Amino acid sequence: MGADAAGHKLGAQVAAAIQGEIMDQRWPVGSVLGTEPELVARHQVSRPVLREAIRILESRGVARSRSGPGGGLVVTQPDWRGVCDQAAVVLDSVDVTATEILQALNALVVATVDLLVSNLAEPATERLRAVAREQLAIADRQHEMSTTEVKAALAAFEPALAELSGNRAFALFTMVLVDLVSRHGPADLTIADVRWVVRRQSDIAEAIVSGDSALARGRIRRYYRDVHRIQ
Repeated sequence: MGADAAGHKLGAQVAAAIQGEIMDQRWPVGSVLGTEPELVARHQVSRPVLREAIRILESRGVARSRSGPGGGLVVTQPDWRGVCDQAAVVLDSVDVTATEILQALNALVVATVDLLVSNLAEPATERLRAVAREQLAIADRQHEMSTTEVKAALAAFEPALAELSGNRAFALFTMVLVDLVSRHGPADLTIADVRWVVRRQSDIAEAIVSGDSALARGRIRRYYRDVHRIQ
């Protein structure tokens, strides 16, 4: 193994160790893990190896190097958009279709709704009613919004359901899939398209509020089956 390869492997090991420390500390965003000399001493590696570890951590959105007084390696908040970007690259490389992404989102939202209905409490019920009202209002405000704003507002529905379910993995994967659907979607939406989408989203929310998971699942499946017409 060459010196560069060995340095990269050791750097990856140090990056994994530092990330493990961050996880043990419950991801303290903004905290300084140490200066470069302190980290070199703590992990007993050379500066080039530590800098390779820092490069890896920065590429993952785990931590970044900050210079000046109070500087050092600072814990950062990972951005879910980076996950979306990487997922888009991987799926594009295997020529995934919009239909396949919608199928995956359909299955995830059905699972989310089953969990949400089984644990539905009053605060979540009120929030769901608010979500339904917010989605219906999009159609009335569409003339005041850009296409990008309209698409972002429509795309907020599924992540809102996932967040209310309390399953953080569902929330992340839902955001990734919704982002991918948006990337494969049309450049523009007609007023009729928007009104159709918000009505279907509101119907799904109402079924969840009623506690009828079978009705909610049926509406979700029909929604993702029919939404192909505006993809």
